[in-house]
Order: sequence, then C-alpha cells, then structure tokens
Amino acid sequence: MAKKLPCPKCKKTISIDHESAEHSDNIRCNACGSTFKLTKKPNKVSPPAPIASPTTAADNDPFATSPAGGLDLAAMNFDAPEIPAAGDPFALADQFDAAHWDAMNSTNGPFGSQPIQATSNYNSGQSQLANAAKGGSRDNPKHAQKLTPQRVILIVAGAVGGVLVLLCGIGGLLFARSYMLFNADTKNMRLVALAFHNYESAYKRLPAPASVDANRKPVWSWTVAVLPFTDDKARFESFNPSSPMLSWDAPGNEILRSAAPASFKSARAGSSTSERNVFVVSALPTDDYRKLPMFVEGQYAKFSRVTDGAANTILAMQFTRYSQPWAQPGEVTIDQAYELLGKEPGGCLVVMLDGSVKWLPNATSRADFNAMVTREAGDFFSTMGKRSSDDHLPQ
Repeated sequence: MAKKLPCPKCKKTISIDHESAEHSDNIRCNACGSTFKLTKKPNKVSPPAPIASPTTAADNDPFATSPAGGLDLAAMNFDAPEIPAAGDPFALADQFDAAHWDAMNSTNGPFGSQPIQATSNYNSGQSQLANAAKGGSRDNPKHAQKLTPQRVILIVAGAVGGVLVLLCGIGGLLFARSYMLFNADTKNMRLVALAFHNYESAYKRLPAPASVDANRKPVWSWTVAVLPFTDDKARFESFNPSSPMLSWDAPGNEILRSAAPASFKSARAGSSTSERNVFVVSALPTDDYRKLPMFVEGQYAKFSRVTDGAANTILAMQFTRYSQPWAQPGEVTIDQAYELLGKEPGGCLVVMLDGSVKWLPNATSRADFNAMVTREAGDFFSTMGKRSSDDHLPQ
C-alpha cells in the first residue's frame, strides 16, 4: 500500500510504498530532485495500569475475612456441593453430577452404612479395566494386545521347548550317573579276575568255593581266601585263619562281618555295605565232567582243566538283585545262576577266565549259557541265542 507525502521544497505530492519507508530514511523527489529524510513517529507505549485499591470482600465469598479477623463459617455452606454449569467445557458432567453426589450421601454411599452402587456412568472405567485384562494398557485401550493364534503357538512352542530342555538335562545326568556306575562295576570285576590269577600264580591252583574245617564244614567263602591278593590285604592280616578255623559268623571274627571289600560289590545294586554281589558258579562232584563248571565243591580248580578256552569260560558273575554277607560260604549253581540272570534288568556283568569283562544279556538261551559256564564240555557259543519257552528250569 503506497503512502503519499508532500515535498518540502516544491510542495508536490510524493508516493512512497510501505517497504521503502521501512528500509530507507532518505526520500527523493522526482519533480525537483531534492532529497529529504523521512521522520518516523515513535510507537505509542501504553501507560501502566493503575494499582487497584483494596476492595471489600463480596458478601457471598465464604473465604472472606470476617470482622473478627477469621473465616466466616456462617457464610460457608458445607451441605450442598458446587455443581458445574452445563455449558462449562471443563465440567466433568459425564463422570460426576448431582445424582452421584446424592448417591454418595445416601445410606448406600461411601458416607453411609452401605457401599455405593455402581451406575452406568462408570462404564468408561469398566471398559478400561477390560482392556487391561485383555493385555492392553488401561490408559491406552487402542494398544490392547489380543491373544492371536500366532501368539498361542509361540507360547506353546516355548513351553514345550523348555520342557524338552529340562528333560534332556535330566536324562543327560541320569545317563552320566549310570555310565559312571557301570564303569565302576566293570573295574571291580577286573580286580576280581586279577585276584584269582594272583592266587593261582602263588599256589598253582584256584581256591575252592569254600574253605572247610577239620570236620569238612564250610567256614568261609573264597572271598576270604583271595583277600590277600586284593587291595584289602590288611583285613586278612587282622585275624588268624589257622587252626582251629572259626566260622565267619563266630565270635572273634567280626572283621569278616564288617563292610565288604569294594571289589566284591556292585555300585549299581545299592545293597548292604556288608554284602557282596559277586559269585562263582559251582557244582557238586559228578561223574559227568562235561557238566561241571569252573568250580567244584571240595575241590581245587586248575587252569589246565579248562579245554573250552579261557575266553569262553565264565570265572565269576555279578548280580545287582542278589546278595549275601561277603564272607559267608555259599555260591550259585548253574540253574540258580541262569534264574538270577533272567531277573537282572537287561543282563549282568561276567568276567571270563582270561580276565575280560563281558555283558551277558538276560535273554541268553540256556544252551549258550551252559556253554559259557562249563569248562570242558566241548561246546562253544557264537550267536548268543535268545531265551525260549524250552529253557525252563527243572522243578
């Protein structure tokens, strides 16, 4: 918008636009060519508002100072609440109104004897709680999380994965424990075979299944005879085995009723500390030598009597479900050994005459078992046949 001013010299009208007037103070007249300065008027500043003088309090102001200097309690009405106007945009008319105030002051309200009754005006609060129960935010119901099928699948997969990891961990621990116990039993059987071989090297024969006294009465087992050739030699030297020979359970032989040597026990059995799990297969003397096992009652066995091969003949067996006091005489017969083998979980450990330790399955056939326990029957096992209904024990 142009601004018109008279020239001070020639008195002619000069048109000046608003932008030139704001950015330049010198104005030039095109008619006479004179130049003059534009004088700007200062901005008007409003005078400060006068300080209002103290006024008296309104008559209806409940907080006004009374003539006595305190609050005018008589002017304060505590019975009726202040109800916001209907046109007040800041009034919470949808959450709190006169009806609610009346309900709160009634006998059913929080100031009465009964709890306040819920009304339809609290639907907004209930909807917020519902949104929170669905997994969303009470303040932001738009962000409520829904339980979709994909999330259900992820939750189930995570739970199953956690259970599998736990089961694998438990299974790994159980497998490691079983492996350690099995290795301990295998070591014990090798020690038993070593004790027999050391005894044979010293006396050129194997011990009898049981030692007998002058009356041919068994007094203790072969375990006592091979004791000096085990890692428990001090136990053998702590009692006098010479005449008169006392039975293993006689007074004075408490050492033979104490804890059993570790090589005669099974770590997997969990039997009593004074009992053994290793036995030899023995039989009474018979004319049919082909039915005799490695040990015969009342006789000493020699390696030279074994014609079926040291790797094919059982020297001792380890049972996890059968035990007896470690020094007590009494071994198992062929029939008893085969019956005990069938009761073992999976099978049992056996040590052969050559010192090798083998796992004998509980499903081994009777023919193969007889071939393994006899020393000179001329039969051999090769296929390790399975048990059948014909492998019953004699009654």
